[in-house]
Amino acid sequence: MINVTINSFAEKMQIPVKRLIQKFADAGIKKTPLDTISKEEKKILLAYINRKSNIFKNKLSLKKKIHSTLNISRIGEPNKLIHVEIRKKKYLKCDISLITKNKQNKLNNLKSSESLCISDIESKQKIKNVCLDQKKMSVKINQNKNEKSVHCSAKHIPKKEQSYSDNFNINKSQKSEILELKKEKNINIKTDYNICIEETLQKKINKKNSLKNKNIKKEKNRYADNFHLIQEDHEKYIKRKQNNRLYVVNSIEKTKSIEKKICNKTTLSTLSHSFNKPTKKFLRNITIGKKISISELASKMAIKSSQIIKNMIKLGVFNSINDNIEQDVAQLIAEDMGHRVKLIRENALEESLMLLNNGNDTPKILPRAPIVTVMGHVDHGKTSLLDYIRTSTVSLKEAGGITQHIGAYLVKTKNGNITFLDTPGHAAFTAMRARGAKITDIVILVVAADDSVMPQTIEAIQHAKNAQVPIIIAINKIDKNTADPLKVKKELIQHGIVPEEYGGENQCVLVSAKTGKGIDLLLEAILLQAEILELKADHSGTAHGVVIESRLDKGKGPIATILINSGKLNRGDTILCGCEYGRIRAIKDSYGKSISSVGPSIPVEILGLSGVPIAGDTTTVLKNEKKAREIAIYRQNKLRENKLKNNKIKHTQNSFFNSKLTDKKIYNIILKSDVQGTLQAISDSLKNLSSDKIKVKIIGAGVGSITETDVTLSKASNAILIGFNVRVDILATKIIESENLNIKLFSIIYELINYVKNKINLENSIKSCKKVNSILEVKHIFQLPKYGTIAGCIVKEGIIKKNHKVKILRNNILIYQSKICSLRRFKEDVNEVKTGIECGIGVKNFNEFNLLDVIESIEE
Repeated sequence: MINVTINSFAEKMQIPVKRLIQKFADAGIKKTPLDTISKEEKKILLAYINRKSNIFKNKLSLKKKIHSTLNISRIGEPNKLIHVEIRKKKYLKCDISLITKNKQNKLNNLKSSESLCISDIESKQKIKNVCLDQKKMSVKINQNKNEKSVHCSAKHIPKKEQSYSDNFNINKSQKSEILELKKEKNINIKTDYNICIEETLQKKINKKNSLKNKNIKKEKNRYADNFHLIQEDHEKYIKRKQNNRLYVVNSIEKTKSIEKKICNKTTLSTLSHSFNKPTKKFLRNITIGKKISISELASKMAIKSSQIIKNMIKLGVFNSINDNIEQDVAQLIAEDMGHRVKLIRENALEESLMLLNNGNDTPKILPRAPIVTVMGHVDHGKTSLLDYIRTSTVSLKEAGGITQHIGAYLVKTKNGNITFLDTPGHAAFTAMRARGAKITDIVILVVAADDSVMPQTIEAIQHAKNAQVPIIIAINKIDKNTADPLKVKKELIQHGIVPEEYGGENQCVLVSAKTGKGIDLLLEAILLQAEILELKADHSGTAHGVVIESRLDKGKGPIATILINSGKLNRGDTILCGCEYGRIRAIKDSYGKSISSVGPSIPVEILGLSGVPIAGDTTTVLKNEKKAREIAIYRQNKLRENKLKNNKIKHTQNSFFNSKLTDKKIYNIILKSDVQGTLQAISDSLKNLSSDKIKVKIIGAGVGSITETDVTLSKASNAILIGFNVRVDILATKIIESENLNIKLFSIIYELINYVKNKINLENSIKSCKKVNSILEVKHIFQLPKYGTIAGCIVKEGIIKKNHKVKILRNNILIYQSKICSLRRFKEDVNEVKTGIECGIGVKNFNEFNLLDVIESIEE
């Protein structure tokens, strides 16, 4: 036989070459694709394959497939569903001892059946032999008869008949004996077979009874308390005969098929095919958030909502099914019903991730610089005072000479460093002042000596008291001739600020930002107060701080001004600022210099965030950027949910007043500012300008320059585009010029607020007044049967239209007001008549015209 290569053999077998080589290797033969295969090698391979297949003859394979889906969330895109299929295969191998026993039993059965068959065959053989002997005898008798019949005559015929009848009787008796023998043997065989079947059936019944008793014992142990109830119900169920399909025989449940007449014996299961009401209460572990609705709480406890409402009424709380209840009330109700309660905090995810972030490094506690906030009324000299301390000209850079941002500065003195926060004094910046008071250690209250205590001064005192911060009074502008410090002190005492010289706790310093008088005394007072407070912080751990201000730069991206409270911030750290996160690309101090790291109580600007954070948000350094991203996304989703909830609440509150809202005019505004804090302050102050007739609605607000999208939004929504300390992009300017859109740019906040206020007042006045379109004078009077009295008039001013309303004046006194029912010129109906043209006018329900009456047409 010609030898075959591996490649040709693989093609013939229709399997890959690699797989064939692997099979040869498993059989103990090493081959390459170009090697030949001999006949002996083929036999070895065949024997190996057969042996391998025989291994799995006594095995049972179970395949299992589990289908599931994963929901993966993506930023800016819908969630992605991934289908997962898990396949499992299990082999169950039979014991060899059981196989050998089964084989031996089969062999014994075969031997017994062979013995029975041999005995049957022997009995049959004997019967055949007897029959053959009888046939031979009959043949001989017949031969003798024939011979006699040849030699006999007619006389001997009766004798022949007698002999034939005798032979027939002998054959009949022999046959009956043989049949009796056969019957006896068959009966014996059947009885033996029935006995064997009964024995096997009895064995099976005994096995099933033993299994049944075992199952019942297990169920008794598992359901010890309720077993007697379940067993009674099950016995009642079995005893019922339904269509002759269920009946009881020897306390074993059997199913009977009448059509096929086959009895399938099944074991008794005391817990199957029945539902039983539980006799005991099920205690559940219930998780409760900050707020939960009554219907949701009822579903968690698997009870009706009415039961919870009844328990709440007992506690003195009245709510409906869809109302949300507080965590404490829900806990009381659930524990009263016997359930175990687990309270969940909304920021549990953040806390768990923050705990993982906290390192085991020992903190390095050292003294830190005091954080001082300068507060007071507008134009009282706060920024000028800071300028003299910093020896800079910041107030000249601010538009209008007033502060419109929170400025954070680090000042180095002989006795130590001081961090100053300059807050705006305008009424619109209330939130900024409150934020400054919260993050500060000491408040300097600046009051002008030539002025008195103003509303923003009183507000600053309230913010400082709420934050429980010590106040140092700085009476400014003492170089002026009209200065009266005593008057200011008396007014401050009325508001609870008592200077030390009057027995109080507040230090009072007289200063002048123009000449520099008293500045050194002010700095000494600040450092003395800081020593009393004993300000200390960790200088080595992870950095924590607060966002003071944030803005969007066109070239650098989002920039945040933060103040570190504790820890050390390094360039390259992953930082989390409210809902934004990022890796720090650069750190700049208050003088604009780049630095690599910064400690506590030092304000810095950071670059590298994913977006513009909200002023007042806390900042934390995280070790892992992935964790920072998870927390930021969680906070963004939470903020979005809260906004939607608030909108729903407002919608439900105003649902009964939709008819009134239709008459109310909405004044749409798109607002853009340079920094986040100013944007928030302006939007709050503009919303407060809303009145009963006009509502101010800010449909868009953002930080940065005015872009093309802002312009298109203002065009689509018919809104006024307002910019504060921002520029307009080139593409946006082209659209504004081509579409002739309304845009306003401001650099001083009170000019912006006054502009919007004047617009609202103008809209109110226009809405209230009615415009006079034309004036007519009556020259002739006509009577027509169809229209009644018609006044022939000449239009002196304006244009009169058919849809206008008219006023009829006589001697400058209004006598009637109605609509025009007919407007004609030379017997033809017209829609309008211009100045200097004569026409005929018919007024609805009025016929008492006089010559020289004046008719005014008005349009609302």
